[in-house]
Amino acid sequence: SNDSKEVAKIDEYLSWSQNSLLASAGIIYFETWIKPFRNINVIPHMMMVNIKNPHEFVVLDQSISDLENIWLRDNKFLVSDKISFADVVSSCLLMQVVATKIYTIDEAKFPKVVKWLAAVRDYYNPEFDIVHKEIYKFGERFSHGPPEYLIYSFHLYRKLKKMFK
Repeated sequence: SNDSKEVAKIDEYLSWSQNSLLASAGIIYFETWIKPFRNINVIPHMMMVNIKNPHEFVVLDQSISDLENIWLRDNKFLVSDKISFADVVSSCLLMQVVATKIYTIDEAKFPKVVKWLAAVRDYYNPEFDIVHKEIYKFGERFSHGPPEYLIYSFHLYRKLKKMFK
């Protein structure tokens, strides 16, 4: 039936997402914001990036590209033209890095992703913005970028890594 095909597509998407979006956006958010505020050492190489240059999120850029060119190629939403659980999961993962201003989705490169994220937000508002209210505030508070000690710890990590090669 059509329902079982859609469920299978959602499962396929969520499996991909676990190894792609969660492994990029989720790790970047966790390493950049969660660990430092809990006094846990940051592991910058986990983010595959220089945190002073947010446009260098190589793994996340590839995940966004896959969203654009595979999952949103023929659909308004991730698995069909109807919103699904897959859209909720991925929009929330992306909001962790977008709302905190760690990452900006390049609208010129990824217009479908920008349009999709806006459509998910519109569909679920006002609840979407209520749920993300605190993370929006967090992004505004640190809109200038990560706290200085985080940048310092990243550079210290790189120096130590070079010293012990």
